[in-house]
Amino acid sequence: MKSREFEVEIDKLYELAHKHDEVLPLEEELFQLKRLLERDFDARLFFESLEIGKKQKKNALKQIFTPCSPVFKALVGFLIDEDKVSRVTEISERYSRMVAKNKNMIFGEVLSYEPLSKESLASLGKRFGKNIVLKNIPDPSLMGGMLIRLMGGTVIDASLKGRLNQLREKIANAS
Repeated sequence: MKSREFEVEIDKLYELAHKHDEVLPLEEELFQLKRLLERDFDARLFFESLEIGKKQKKNALKQIFTPCSPVFKALVGFLIDEDKVSRVTEISERYSRMVAKNKNMIFGEVLSYEPLSKESLASLGKRFGKNIVLKNIPDPSLMGGMLIRLMGGTVIDASLKGRLNQLREKIANAS
């Protein structure tokens, strides 16, 4: 049996989201689903399993992402129907790049020991002097401070864990 080629045309997805005024909500929802699947092994197994029914997956999705935009609901429903939920990370990243390009924005992640307030994220974003959207990801392994990753590969490590690693390297190199 020949497998069908599968591709989500990101430009058409963007056009559809734009038509429904859901460009940024869709970007956020895809990011949240990507993050869920990357960080929660059980959720990933559930949504990627061929043993679990598609209706069950769609019902679970409805419970996790309520409310959600109609474009997100349709896209993820399609991915479930095609058994392609494993492609969410790729689709999310490609869509974010398209949004960033078309809206002249930069997306980034701020990993922090504790959740940051919206005000703190906005203030941090203003320091970069660009149209930037930062998403906070709490990460207790940082022990304090934060790690900022911007689209395009820029990484700023101001975490306690990063500083301790730098100190450890300096001590190792000095010996």
